[in-house]
Formats: sequence, C-alpha cells, structure tokens
Amino acid sequence: MSGGTRIWEAHGDFRAKATRGVALAALLLLLPFTIYALFCGLYVVAIGGTYITAILVINTQLVTRGLDHEPMTLYALVPGGILFMSLAFRVDGDMASIWCFPSILACYCMLSRRKAMVANVMILVVAVPMMWSTLDSVVAARLTASLVAVSLFASILVREIDAQQQRLRYQLDHDPLTGLLNRMSLKRALQRAIEAFQDSFVPATLLAIDLDHFKTVNDRFGHDTGDLVLCEVARLLKQQVASDGDVFRLGGEEFLILLTGNDEAAARRRAESLRVTIEETAILQGHPVTASIGTASLRASDDAAMIGSMQRSTADATEWFPMAESIPMSCPDRT
Repeated sequence: MSGGTRIWEAHGDFRAKATRGVALAALLLLLPFTIYALFCGLYVVAIGGTYITAILVINTQLVTRGLDHEPMTLYALVPGGILFMSLAFRVDGDMASIWCFPSILACYCMLSRRKAMVANVMILVVAVPMMWSTLDSVVAARLTASLVAVSLFASILVREIDAQQQRLRYQLDHDPLTGLLNRMSLKRALQRAIEAFQDSFVPATLLAIDLDHFKTVNDRFGHDTGDLVLCEVARLLKQQVASDGDVFRLGGEEFLILLTGNDEAAARRRAESLRVTIEETAILQGHPVTASIGTASLRASDDAAMIGSMQRSTADATEWFPMAESIPMSCPDRT
C-alpha cells in the first residue's frame, strides 16, 4: 500500500471523518446497485462497484489506524473509478453520467484540495467526451456545465473550510497574547522528543524561564505594559532559539523552551546566554527585566521506567523537571 507510512493526523483534518462517511454511503447506496447489476448479468458494473467499495473500506481502515489514505485514493480509487465509468458509459450513458456527480464530490471529501482538483480534471477528461458521444448534445452540454460547476463550487467550499481549519488550529496551538506555542502544543512536542530519544538517543533539554518579580511590573506600570513586556520577551526567545527548538508560554510570566539535539552542557550554555540577553536588553524603560532559568535533560543513563514516567507526565510539563537535575540560574535581585 503505497504512501501508507505517513502518519495521518485524523483529529486535525475533516477528510478523515469524511472518508469514513463516504465509505458508509458507498456501502448503503452503491452496494445494492452492485448486487442488482450482478443479478441482471451486468458483470462489468458489478465488478466496478465491488472494486470501488473495497477501496473505500481499505481507506477507512487506513484512517482508523492513523495512516495516510490519500495515495490509495488518488492512485487506486480514482483511476479504477474512471475505468469503471468509461465501461459504464458503454452500457448506459445516462446512469454513468449521474454517477459522475458523487464521484466529483467524493474526491473533495477524501483528498486535499489540489489533489482533488487533479482527480476532478481526470474524471472530466474521460466523462465529458463519453457524454457527448452517448447522449443528446443538448443533454450533454447541460451535464458538462453542471459537472464543471459542481467541481468549482466544491473547490471553493473546501478552500474556505481549509482556511478556517488552519485559523482554528493556530488558535488551538498558540498563546493569543505572545503568539508562542501553548501547553497543548507542549504535550505533543514532549511526546515527540521522548520518542526521538527512545528511538535514536536524540538529546532533549527543557529550559524553564520565569521573569523575576514580574508582579512589580504589573503593579507599577499596569497590565497593558506587562503584556508588552511579555511580548518582547517572547520575541527575544524566539529570535535566540530560532530553529534549534520550540518556545512555549505556560501562563503568566512562565516560559518553556524545548531544545533537541543539544547535549546537557550545550543546553546550559544556551540557558545562560538567554538569561544574559534578557537582562541586557532594554525591554522596559527605567525598570530592569531579568529572568531565572532552570534546565532538565534526558540522559542516556535514564532507564525505561523513568522515561515511561516522563511519557505519562507530558500532560503537565512541570512534572517533567523533577525527573532530571534542575540547575537554576538566577539573576541578582535588582528591584
């Protein structure tokens, strides 16, 4: 099964549930026609209907297992459906023309928009000439216009659904004030880091950052100014970390950085560099902004029981720190 190795995030894409729905609809609607065609001796129609239903069931299994079903759809279902459709036109042009409409919509339910457009073009390239050769020209013209319109309308609708889904996913994964990743994203990132460590011993280190005496900033300058300070610190952290890790805001003045690929010593040096950068940057005029940073690293000496405990603790990052030695690097009290 080509392409079945890519992990499909079924919870994050409406097409996963839609694929199950299309398969169920095929069982309820297409299968009875397939059985009827078999009894009527229309073996080509029966074989085509059975093939399409079988591929849809396989797609449902792939989605259920969290695997990518798009290659099976694009390279098996669509070509097989087109072949079946071309044969069906020779048997009954009216029937084949009608089945073109659910075929076009099904592509947008199961494939990404671009791939669905490619599949639709393939269907239209085969179906339109067949309609013009088997049906009355007026009927063929109306059906052609209707098929193109349905494909365009479905494309527009799916584009808007995808855009809305991306906006919602961003809001779900990011802190609304600073734009940093949030706790929900942290849980998944920790799980990936632990799995990478288990599989390939890729080192991972957490840097816990807390702004010193931040309540003083809010009390003296107001919460709006405090928010500006948080945003500027977030910008500094993202700038300093760049592509070496991920930056999260846990809440309030607490931040977290997950570094992967850095050994424990390098992570400590990075933590000290971040602390100095925050201290030396004029974030708030007339008031120093400093931070304390603690580190916790996965090490090769960690046994399976400890790593398993870490995996169970990813729901709350604060539970991860006692698993390893935490080295606080506090700034001097300058308030």
